Amino acid sequence: MAEREKESPKAESAIDALKKASPEDLREILARAGFTMPTTQGFTPEAFQTIMASMHSLSAGAVKETLRHERKENPNYPEKSVFFPRGKFDDLGNPLAPKVTFTRPTIFNGVRLGGELETEDEIRLCNQFTSDRSSRDGLWTAILEQQGTSRERLLITVPSMSIDERMSLPPFTLILAELLNGAEAVNPLTMQTQIDALKAEVDRLKQTSAA
Repeated sequence: MAEREKESPKAESAIDALKKASPEDLREILARAGFTMPTTQGFTPEAFQTIMASMHSLSAGAVKETLRHERKENPNYPEKSVFFPRGKFDDLGNPLAPKVTFTRPTIFNGVRLGGELETEDEIRLCNQFTSDRSSRDGLWTAILEQQGTSRERLLITVPSMSIDERMSLPPFTLILAELLNGAEAVNPLTMQTQIDALKAEVDRLKQTSAA
């Protein structure tokens, strides 16, 4: 069995000193170090001394071994969310393709979008604008504003001053789709007609393939 690792002499001396200090001295030491010590419940000097004694009984090797096992079980946190379902890593900790990013500064109703609270579909749609667009008789606009000779930013604006306006807004994805492709692109009846047509085409291809 390998020899157990020990704390450095300085660390060991500090631990011994803290173990032997009276509650009053320990309270003063911690107060000078900037720690707040609850007096009615929670973390007391006596409890701190008990924890220090427990820590003293653990070897550095045991701590490292515990951390090694934890890293093996979850080497990298996947960081999944509703805005990035696949996450940064798979379940084994292997890195996945990074999330799509905005190709230029994008501002929605005066707020710059950072990418953390937008889905990849929303970011891709924002990146598709190549010219100014408008919808709803000019109430919705997407303006490409030049900044210098080679830089631009995208300014997307829709009415949202009142509570009623904000409550009536469709999801951001549909706002972008309508600005890009027109109102018919997000018309439920038109979309259902297109879905039905696609289903019919798939059925026709299946029948042709089977024949």
